[in-house]
Amino acid sequence: METLKIYLDSVFAAAPDSEDVRRVKAELLANMEEKYHELKTNGVSENEAIGAVISDFGNVDELFAEMGITPAVSGDASMAASAGGTTTNANAAPTYSLLSKTQITAFIETSKQSARGIGLGVLLCIMGVAQLILVGSFSNWFSQGEAILVEESSTGNIVVTVPESAQIFSPDFASLSVVLLFLFIIPAVGLFIHHGMKLSHFEDINEGRFRLDVGQRAQLKMTADELRSQDSRKVITGVTLILLGVVAIVLGGFMQSALSPGTNVIPQIQTIAVISLLLAIGISVRMFIVHFMYRGAYDKLLQRGDYTPENRKNDTIVGAIASFYWPLAVVVYLGWSFAFGAWHISWIIWPIAGVLFGGIAAFIPEARKAAQNNWDV
Repeated sequence: METLKIYLDSVFAAAPDSEDVRRVKAELLANMEEKYHELKTNGVSENEAIGAVISDFGNVDELFAEMGITPAVSGDASMAASAGGTTTNANAAPTYSLLSKTQITAFIETSKQSARGIGLGVLLCIMGVAQLILVGSFSNWFSQGEAILVEESSTGNIVVTVPESAQIFSPDFASLSVVLLFLFIIPAVGLFIHHGMKLSHFEDINEGRFRLDVGQRAQLKMTADELRSQDSRKVITGVTLILLGVVAIVLGGFMQSALSPGTNVIPQIQTIAVISLLLAIGISVRMFIVHFMYRGAYDKLLQRGDYTPENRKNDTIVGAIASFYWPLAVVVYLGWSFAFGAWHISWIIWPIAGVLFGGIAAFIPEARKAAQNNWDV
């Protein structure tokens, strides 16, 4: 089994190339392949079988200790050891504690649960904005005294109207929409706080203050690469949903024009199309968060991608900007909506704010690189 052979090669990469080490590797590979085929015979999938075999492998440092193998060390460290001293170079990287299998499993499971919770919170926020648009549309509808009665106009179009005398209530739609908004926002904020606190318990992992043994790293890399292979499928699915929402808006515009040329007929068609787009965005964003945050847990353990030491510094700056950027966007949105009664159009603030923030997040790493290059010159 090539995957298991590659795994063992990575595990023993730090071991000396001796006859005993080669013999032990061959024995381990035979045992692992036997276990793998046994699991496959019992109906376990290939990925699950490989994961189970590697999980049973154990801690590579303990294995080396049992075999009496001393892993190869770097040149500086070996020179210090041969001189009878220790590496005390002030510029040397600090030595962090080795993560246990229990710690790794707990972090990954917590990240998975938090991804789902935070994704749901974002979806609730977008649904809150969607109901503001819906309620605002009904406010305009009722204020004009139109609805309920269906008849055919002289042009042959279906007209839905009702005289003002037929209105049975005139609700305060602005107050209702705000109350409903908070009913969506409050549980969303609760989810953000709850899962943020759960993830904060893994401070050393979040800050990169840990070590992995070779076996752990190889196993995590295999799972992370499998998750990374799903990126394109997730992105395509999400983008397709959003494009379908855009198509709904275009079709809604055509339908509204066809149903009401020159008259005020069923204005909710365009509103429903906009809400469909928002819901498509919400579902897609939740899917992105669940997948990429879960995959990000593996990248964080492997300290690659967005979680290299350099990128962690960029994330700190982006996080500081986000702490006031998004609250400011909320203030602008609510201020515009309440002051000018623009609930039907003020939603446009959110896609604009998202695009601008994405540009800021992309600009910061480039700006830091340019500043570093200028400093080096």
